[in-house]
Amino acid sequence: MKRCDVMGIDRYTYQSKWVKKSGKFKFAFWLLGILVAFSGWNSLEVVYTLLIMALTLYLVPIRLRTYLNLYIGPVLFLAFSSLALLVSVSQESALFSWSLSLGDYYLGLLSGQLSYTLTLIIRALTAITVTFFFTLTTPLKQILQLMKQAHIPYVVIELVLLMYRFIFVLLDDVVVVYQAQNLRYGYAHPKVSIHSLALLAKVVLERSLYRFTEMTDTLDLKLYQDEFYLD
Repeated sequence: MKRCDVMGIDRYTYQSKWVKKSGKFKFAFWLLGILVAFSGWNSLEVVYTLLIMALTLYLVPIRLRTYLNLYIGPVLFLAFSSLALLVSVSQESALFSWSLSLGDYYLGLLSGQLSYTLTLIIRALTAITVTFFFTLTTPLKQILQLMKQAHIPYVVIELVLLMYRFIFVLLDDVVVVYQAQNLRYGYAHPKVSIHSLALLAKVVLERSLYRFTEMTDTLDLKLYQDEFYLD
């Protein structure tokens, strides 16, 4: 388990070949991808997804393996969601294209659902791919500027900024503590692992509260007036 780069996403966005491109241009590019995802033309969506993946790898200095790892969570979610759409239980065997008898009930694949499920998977992957593209090529500063120009309430913009920073700080703390525990065989067997996880949660919570106190004190020293400056 490698230590997280707290500013990992920022590192990719600022090293992107499109870092100086307008945030509005990249948002329009993302919006075009979403429109393609909901176009209903599976062949167009597949081609567009592959092109965006290739463009992302060209513009962003990210390894192919690292990029593909980003899809693990979404793909697992899509897989389980697809099973829920495809597989069902009923007393009517006629509802299934293939079924397994379980007493008075049948467990099987619903007729006509395969093409519908495939369409949803392709649509979701297209939307996910274009969102990854936007995330990896657009610095947070540009995203906040877009939100400001869209007249989104300032409190929402501040929450996005703070949550973005704290999520990566929190992940960094988790990995640091985990590595320290692992070096001391803290996960050698189940009983010790449970104790180590509880200790990890305790330490991370304490660090989070300490960081919050530090941030509050720093803002007070800088005469914070309930508003972050965004140029």
